[in-house]
Amino acid sequence: MHKIIIINGNPRSGKDTFVNIAKDIFKDVYSISTVDNIKKYAKLLGWDGKKDNKGRQLLSDMKNSLTKYNIYYSIDIVKNMIANIPGDNAIVFVFAREPEEIKLFANELDAETVFIKREDSETYSNHGDANVTNYLYDIYIENNGSLNNFRKKVVEYISNKILDKK
Repeated sequence: MHKIIIINGNPRSGKDTFVNIAKDIFKDVYSISTVDNIKKYAKLLGWDGKKDNKGRQLLSDMKNSLTKYNIYYSIDIVKNMIANIPGDNAIVFVFAREPEEIKLFANELDAETVFIKREDSETYSNHGDANVTNYLYDIYIENNGSLNNFRKKVVEYISNKILDKK
């Protein structure tokens, strides 16, 4: 069975770096974002693809509206994507922002939740980014040192917390 990890943190805290390090070091590592489909629709509607404050607000508003309409929209898409991952022993990182959705994912997918903390990470006022700290995550990982230091933390987390549990 795939190991699912919900990953979150403020913008520019190191979430993508965390997953990219994991992909460089370990086999069968995948990442899925709950906003990937929203980005496709936003581009069709004229979004330029920039993740600046204006773009982040657009994506957050679109996702918020869709989630209000159907709370299971994101989880259904993510479950479908996970079902299409080959084998049964992959590590799958799911990027999710909203606390209600994280709780739903954690329960539905039997997922561990990880928060990447960085002192100089950016904060934004949009709904998705503003509430990332309003959830009690299973694991908090600091990213305040060098890239090599962060790399060691990624390896330690996956080796000790993920691979040992499989």
